[in-house]
Amino acid sequence: MDYFKNVLLSTNNTPIMALTDNANTINLSIGEPHFDIHPEIIDAIQKSLSDKDTHYSSPQGLLQLREKYLEKNFKFFDSSFSSDNVIIGAGVSNLLTLLIISTLKPGDSVLLVEPYYFSYIYLLKQFNISIITIPENFCENDLHNIKNKIKMILFSNPSNPSGYCFSNLQLKLLANFAEKKGSLIVSDEIYSKYVYTNNFISIGSIYHNSCILNGFSKSHSMTGLRLGVAVGPNCLIKKMVEIQTHSLICVPTCIQKGGIMALNINIQERVETYRKNRDRIYEYISKHFICSKPQGGFYIFFDSKKIDYEFVDQVKKECNIIMTPGNLFTQNKNFIRIAYCVSENILEKAINIFNKSSIFEIEIGKKNDY
Repeated sequence: MDYFKNVLLSTNNTPIMALTDNANTINLSIGEPHFDIHPEIIDAIQKSLSDKDTHYSSPQGLLQLREKYLEKNFKFFDSSFSSDNVIIGAGVSNLLTLLIISTLKPGDSVLLVEPYYFSYIYLLKQFNISIITIPENFCENDLHNIKNKIKMILFSNPSNPSGYCFSNLQLKLLANFAEKKGSLIVSDEIYSKYVYTNNFISIGSIYHNSCILNGFSKSHSMTGLRLGVAVGPNCLIKKMVEIQTHSLICVPTCIQKGGIMALNINIQERVETYRKNRDRIYEYISKHFICSKPQGGFYIFFDSKKIDYEFVDQVKKECNIIMTPGNLFTQNKNFIRIAYCVSENILEKAINIFNKSSIFEIEIGKKNDY
């Protein structure tokens, strides 16, 4: 377990490179889309550079990008929001850090929905924030039992790692709870373009005191370009802009120009590819382990019935396939995350290898809770 934490949290990227640079290894551990960036985005970035557009932008981000983002995603936000309610940052993690600095102080309590993206825990602990968790299939009684003062509620929707999408009822329960507690709700919706069920519902369309984090990494294969967007109450965005002014200053202008172009591109074909991958990996994993069918995102999360890092080590040794141990995302020690954001051929190759391994010859047992 410590090894995997060191790999993920170390500033030295050598262990990660050692895992991913082996040409014979199938990597199902990283949430990076296998698709190449659209050529139109590259053209827009190159044109910006050719035009010598290398100067500072506003720390809040280019007005054209903020306006266009809001226009394309208006149904997810308060109808009164304008470009003043938007900030452009260097990815969701950067924006979440700005948000934490802007709103929390040591000793404040944050309600996390479990399982959670592991960086949430890491960032909150760096600022000495108290953490309370509820399961992602929470009901009204789970919220009723929380007596603490909650400064922030934080979750990803769709979930990383489980692919769970919150129902309209759950979001309304959270909104009512937050209203009573005076809490800010923060929803990380970086996977919201990859939803495979009914229409996606954002808390931003339900609760006024919410901040929605999103970006272009997953939707447009721009992971290394670091382009994120936060939309929220004006007073919060102003604080985030102030901190960004004295830290990052601004996202490179050419990258923002690429984001403007990205908003014109239809990614439905890519969504359908990952829908097929989701169906295929769920069909296979559910025959051997108890798991829920992901409703969105890039991952499936299942109970291995073994200590997670031991299971991951065994799969790596026997199959030369890398997965992610679930203890990074939940207090349960048996869960595994598989990323299916790979080509259909790679996913099928991995399943064929699994079929030849004794590791997956396990009968379905009683499901564990997160």
